[in-house]
Amino acid sequence: MRDRTTKDENGKTKAMMILRHAVFALMILVVGATAPARAEETAGAWVHDLGNKVVDILISTSGQPDERKARLRDIFLVSFDVDFIAQFVIGRFWRKATPAQREEFMTLMPTYVATVYAALFASYEGDGFEVVLEREEGDGAYVRGLILRNDGPNVEAAFSISKPDGGYLIKDASVEGISLLVTKRSEFGSVLSREGLDGLIARMRKILQG
Repeated sequence: MRDRTTKDENGKTKAMMILRHAVFALMILVVGATAPARAEETAGAWVHDLGNKVVDILISTSGQPDERKARLRDIFLVSFDVDFIAQFVIGRFWRKATPAQREEFMTLMPTYVATVYAALFASYEGDGFEVVLEREEGDGAYVRGLILRNDGPNVEAAFSISKPDGGYLIKDASVEGISLLVTKRSEFGSVLSREGLDGLIARMRKILQG
């Protein structure tokens, strides 16, 4: 019984570590994207630049959680395809939502994500980020890279990027096959099935107020 319990606990710990790395992979692409990509810049170069900037910013804001959250929140709005992400993570509930529900959800979503993700990296330490593969994919791009860590093995991360006029937007990030969009959709879906969109919005609001 003890062996089985230990295996279960190890499995849960490993799953949590993977999810935390996935969150970091997403935040790599958030920080530093205050300006649109240069016309000649590739998606891979854009990801590489942002990935290395995040390390410096996370270190420089160590011990300053409010500043970190504020910077991530503001940059999220210009770095991610917020409309796509928001509609994907709540699925069919988006189509059923009233204009007022949509407006409040879209108002909360960027701040909620930045707040939750930033809190996970209060003690982050790392060496950088490097791109190992880039390819065109449909009307966007796919970029795979390595999160370089000084306290363990490097972590492989992959990114789905859209290419609107004037730059790039992040649609999804995954680590070791785990998609952040799918993970968040599953998490939100369990709340939506029990409490509806108003219940999810209330939970998000409570987290932000806490």
